[in-house]
Amino acid sequence: MDRITVCPSVFGGFVLCGKLPNKPAVFAHRGDWAQERENTIGAFRAAVDAGADGIELDVRITRDGRLVVHHDPLIEQVAVSRMTYLNIPEWVPSLTDALDACNPLRVNIEVKVDDAASGLALRTVEGLNELLRVRAEAPENWVISSFDSRALDHMRFLNSNFRLGLLCWKKPWQPSMEHAVSKGYSALHPHEGLVDAELIESASAAGIELCVWTVNDPKRARGLAAAGVASLITDVPAVIRNSLNV
Repeated sequence: MDRITVCPSVFGGFVLCGKLPNKPAVFAHRGDWAQERENTIGAFRAAVDAGADGIELDVRITRDGRLVVHHDPLIEQVAVSRMTYLNIPEWVPSLTDALDACNPLRVNIEVKVDDAASGLALRTVEGLNELLRVRAEAPENWVISSFDSRALDHMRFLNSNFRLGLLCWKKPWQPSMEHAVSKGYSALHPHEGLVDAELIESASAAGIELCVWTVNDPKRARGLAAAGVASLITDVPAVIRNSLNV
């Protein structure tokens, strides 16, 4: 039997140290951008090489309906939604090319929403569903996440096979948890600073998985793993993965 010791928890109490009973999936945040520019083919390939279990990336839609991977709403001071695909810089990948580079890892696809009233999120979700449903990977390979529950609900309406995760980063977290439960989402994706024992207990009682972002501290990662979170999103996938294997 592996040696297990007790040590102070990041939640204030105690957790098991030594070999962890639970190893959450480690997702590389926008790829391994400690090695390559974020949200690029190089960053996604670096994440695969780093041994990540999955990759988190951001999707936006261009004026002519192409899905591209980019975090910010602007590229070189121009809104992505106002650009045609031909005007997108070469270093910004299409979603198709990005997913190919992420293979064989799981992918958490965040639907970016800047103006909920614009309808861009719904157009993005419609394009995303069309793209994913013809790919060879199983639906379980994808997690669709967003801060906008309307985008997630629209995806559920279009295709009930995908796992959905509601992002949250502001206190109080309870309304987000209640909303995720009421809508039947698979997971809540809280910012690392929100996660405490109460949130973890609430998620466990509701049958909601927790995918926590952005966890870069090995000690914090081990505490969250011991507490039973399902996934960790990190900027340093090799560091966090190694810390969980100690």
